[in-house]
Order: sequence, then structure tokens, then C-alpha cells
Amino acid sequence: MSFYIYVKNAFLLRCPNCMQDDIFSGIFKMNPKCRNCLHIYEIEQGYFIGAIYINYGITVLSCFFLYNILSLCFAPKLEFLIVSLSLFCVIFPIFFFRFSRSLWINIDFFINKKVTSSSNKKV
Repeated sequence: MSFYIYVKNAFLLRCPNCMQDDIFSGIFKMNPKCRNCLHIYEIEQGYFIGAIYINYGITVLSCFFLYNILSLCFAPKLEFLIVSLSLFCVIFPIFFFRFSRSLWINIDFFINKKVTSSSNKKV
């Protein structure tokens, strides 16, 4: 399977292994493992540090593009930009939390599946 299928699956918040079951059971509550294929989501303590980096990076890029779009198209006052973009930087990561974790799980599964399958090949 291609990388883009895993990214699509991440935005659907599905298990990377079977692509059937939901990763989250609530707004912020994550299932410990898939109910369909029993794939464990949190492999070790500190596993989701990468998801924090994804969330931070997407927030910074979004804020950068919003600043440029607002500045060039609407030319608002600096105070408005500071307040609105500060609120964006607080609220957006909360809404993107689920997607960043799902992206991290799916990307990690894609990479580790490739590594384990290539290391099992006989020379």
C-alpha cells in the first residue's frame, strides 16, 4: 500500500493495520488497541512525542499562512493580528489533537512495516 493511503486513513481516524476500527472512542479518549485486529496503539511510554511535533508544526505553518493571507488581503491592525493569531495558536492544536495522533500512528505503522518486511528478506 502507498503512503497516501495511510495518510487518508489517518484523517479518517482508523486503525493502520486493518483500516476498519476507530482509534478514538470519545473526543479525547483513545482506545488502547483495535477492537477488530487487536493492534496496540501506544507501543511505549512517550510514544506520542512525535504527534506533539506534528501538531506543533502544522499549527506554526497554519499560523504563518494565516498571517500572510490576512496581512496581504485585508491589512488589519497589528493588535487584531496578534490577538486573533494567538487565539488560533491556542484553539487549533486542541482540535487537531486527534488527527496528529492518528497521523503519527499511521506513519509509524507504514515505516515500521516497511522496515520489518525488508529485514525479513533472505539474502
